[in-house]
Amino acid sequence: MSTRVLLLFLVISVSTVSAKTPKIELSDGPVNRVASGPVVADRSEADSLLVMGPWGSGATFNGQFQNSLGQPDWNDWTHRDLTVPEEENHWHAHTYNAEGLAGHGAENLAAWCGSLDYPACEDDVDGGYGNYWNDALVWKTTVPDPSVSTVVTLDAWVNLDVELIYDTLSLLRRESDAAQGFVTIAEYDGQMINQHLTWEIDIPAGEYTGDEGNEVELRFVIFSDSIWSDEDCLYPSAGACQIDDITVRMDGTIQTFDDFEDGTLGNWVPVDALGSGDFSQLQSDLIGLDDCRTNHSPQVCFVDDGVVVPGTGGTWCIDWCYGPGGFIVNWSGGLIPNSYIENAIMSPVMPWPENHDGGLFEFDVYVHETLETDSPAILYSWTVRSTSDPNPATIRSAIWTSDNFYYYGGPEYRRHFEDLAGLIEPDATFVQVRLSIIDYPVWSWDWAPNGTPAPYFDNVRVTAVDTYGPRFVVYDVDLANDSFPESGVLDPDNLATNHVRFDSGRTSGSEGHDPIRTIISIQGDGTQLRTPALHYRLIPNEVFDSVRTSGLPNSGSVPGAAHGGNGYHFDLPDTGFFYPGDVIHYYFTASQETPGGLETVMVPADTSGFSQNPWGANSRLPGICTYDQQFSVRALPSMSQGGDHPRILIWDDSCDPDFTSSLRHDVNQAQAFTYHSGLDLYRTLATQYGSNMARVVSPEILAGYNAIFYFSGSNHWDILGNGSDEGLADLALLTQWLEEHNHCGLFVNGDHVMAELASTAEGQYILHDYLGATLVDDDLYPRINGNTRPQVLKMPAVPYFPSGIDEWIVTGYCPDSRAMNAIQPLGSAVRLAEFANPAGQGGSYPYSAMMVNEGPNQSLSFSMPYDLRRIQQLPGWSGYGVSLRSRILGAVTSMFSGVGYPVVDMTPVPDRLILSASAYPNPFNPATKISFNLPRSGHLNLKIYNVRGELVRTLADEPHEAGPGQIVWNGDDQFGSNTASGVYFYELSFGEDVITEKMMLVK
Repeated sequence: MSTRVLLLFLVISVSTVSAKTPKIELSDGPVNRVASGPVVADRSEADSLLVMGPWGSGATFNGQFQNSLGQPDWNDWTHRDLTVPEEENHWHAHTYNAEGLAGHGAENLAAWCGSLDYPACEDDVDGGYGNYWNDALVWKTTVPDPSVSTVVTLDAWVNLDVELIYDTLSLLRRESDAAQGFVTIAEYDGQMINQHLTWEIDIPAGEYTGDEGNEVELRFVIFSDSIWSDEDCLYPSAGACQIDDITVRMDGTIQTFDDFEDGTLGNWVPVDALGSGDFSQLQSDLIGLDDCRTNHSPQVCFVDDGVVVPGTGGTWCIDWCYGPGGFIVNWSGGLIPNSYIENAIMSPVMPWPENHDGGLFEFDVYVHETLETDSPAILYSWTVRSTSDPNPATIRSAIWTSDNFYYYGGPEYRRHFEDLAGLIEPDATFVQVRLSIIDYPVWSWDWAPNGTPAPYFDNVRVTAVDTYGPRFVVYDVDLANDSFPESGVLDPDNLATNHVRFDSGRTSGSEGHDPIRTIISIQGDGTQLRTPALHYRLIPNEVFDSVRTSGLPNSGSVPGAAHGGNGYHFDLPDTGFFYPGDVIHYYFTASQETPGGLETVMVPADTSGFSQNPWGANSRLPGICTYDQQFSVRALPSMSQGGDHPRILIWDDSCDPDFTSSLRHDVNQAQAFTYHSGLDLYRTLATQYGSNMARVVSPEILAGYNAIFYFSGSNHWDILGNGSDEGLADLALLTQWLEEHNHCGLFVNGDHVMAELASTAEGQYILHDYLGATLVDDDLYPRINGNTRPQVLKMPAVPYFPSGIDEWIVTGYCPDSRAMNAIQPLGSAVRLAEFANPAGQGGSYPYSAMMVNEGPNQSLSFSMPYDLRRIQQLPGWSGYGVSLRSRILGAVTSMFSGVGYPVVDMTPVPDRLILSASAYPNPFNPATKISFNLPRSGHLNLKIYNVRGELVRTLADEPHEAGPGQIVWNGDDQFGSNTASGVYFYELSFGEDVITEKMMLVK
């Protein structure tokens, strides 16, 4: 079962209950959560107070699990088994929802698991059930002869109303005392009305329970998880369960009959539920597999060593034997075999500073859960609860809230920085935080045994923040995603049909076009909150100005639409507004009337560059744009007059805003010095939520590109080659594009992508046939003597690669633990660069640091088995302001533009000509001609520099008319003297645009 199938199961199951977003979502790392900031510059930085911190921080509460001498100490933290409810058992005889059950009248009494303490939700009535219930109703009897088997028949009338999948009614039989467990006879969820149910239970000799081994024990159990019930009004119900007229027979003879009309539960007894066990403990010198970080101080762990929870016998390792004594976290249900584990550690209840409605929750966690098919899916989460009551005891009835994410991944240490905006009750007086682990059967594969000792928790900090106005939060996965024409066809003859939708990363391109666009959670007093707004600036492609019929101006705002609770949706028109080549910058605001006046917050807090044209003043060449790329969205392809568009597509599949910003900068520089205007950049915003290239671009539109640059960064969820539905769909799209093109170009790089391609037959086809690579090992480092900062050397006398790019460093694991695949050339493929040995000599390792292959259909493919960002230039690099990464990108771009390969320059839009320049001959002796084309009239500056960056000669510093021109340099300096043989650079400056290129003087 793949991780993608797992996530789809959760989404589909929940959608049958409610149209709300999934109650729990999986993440392989902390989720990017952007919170609001002030819109007024004269407002001082929010006042922050440290409430919980380490020894010596001055905080009232301690977040280290040690005393001042470094010895293990809980420091007033508590811990508990969440499978045992805190409240009393809720089974009792009552008339609630019992009318009509088993045909009885209005005053009928039944056994009810529920409470009248919950007020009505929406159109619901008072009463219902709550979160974290695990309530048992037990029946027992003895058998006359335990040496023979018994057939127990039970029938009853049942009403049931609980959340699907997650909350259940179970009928269990207790096994023998030796087994210490239960046999599940039946399990139900959802709704049942007046159902007559019968169960026949065979009990073999030797499986009776009790002190003398002669008892039969049956129990009805109502279980609910941490969210969605009458308690939080996310699932209003008719009170969990009512059971009436229960008849129990043994070998055909009636033993008991209970109709509960006397107001008691008769032969059925409510008992405290058995828990799976509290495995929380403090251990020092815990071992982890993170090569970058260690922690020898006391940490919280949940290792089942057979001592912390007596009776389990301990849980032994299989592959991951670095836990204390070889023990790992329990994966089999603890004291209730085949159940689930859910343990939590809770901070002290912390008094909260007045007027501090925000907060920051930080903690360290060591995580090692890969969700492989033999792993037990032991996940971790964080939650917070608060109260505005002056009595701290009231916090016990407050609901634990969080971002609804459960985390996995590793092996690595992580630092979580969780913004509590919107999660702390307004005017909070007390706050409590919690860290927990869970092993739900719904997430595991038959309780797979290959677990690890993780997770471990340590170093908790809680900071109170003085906020103001409404609290405003958005996840990057809910932001708008780059996209292509909805029609699937780029039609230059019918411009209006090329409209592009404004959709979020979760839903972009989804079948039926789910109406959810961008989801914003806003907390605030609804009577004072002004309607939030999305503010946008459309940077239009002038080609489509004649068909813009939406009626919206290029700059403006649209109001948000309330969507359940405190959520808001925002949208822009799907037709008549957004077209290929357009860019939209946007931000959100929310305002609230307060006693001190109107207070407004916005996301993002920094809107520098919002009004900046990302295309530069007079061209379609992307310029340096300072606006936050998370809040920028592109409509592609960037079509020009006549239907032409860029021929190279940059595909950013990293799901990392930092990588996107870095990549955009490198692409801009690469275009600037290679003079190519033909690059489109597309960002996949949320692969783990079903967003992928194949959902937003058709094969017909993709066919318009002659080269694709694919970057997965350090992402490994549903990237190219992954066996998920999204990964396979992208593979099929790319394969079709490759097979239907002659002379196409492909450039693939990323930390995990080579191993992912090797994991499926479809991916191996691209890896072997087109990239010309074979995977030797998922992890390169042991094969290069553990060197995590290997030097890369260009191979001598290789084709394609230009001079000047000779060596670089590939940064390794730290500060983030990463992988780098070991690959080797296959067939006709050629290594362009190799990993040097520790002495800096080449030839020691046969693995490729960069590779080129001429594949089927005369395709040309380049590949690197690591993230582009990990390329680091050596000291002394003379890039003249251009990074080595950009030089490599530009070199590949130029190679794709050579003889027999795609020409990437697009036909420019009138009055948007592109600045270009070239030198010929090169190398030269005695003179070379520098030709250029100016997009408009302006001031031209042309200078010559030597390799030391010293000015040799100024050839032009004067006004110049638009159009072509040329200037000859005869190799002399400012004083008319001949210069020596060697490398020189010409720098052509025109307005804000600069072109720098190398020349060789040979004598």
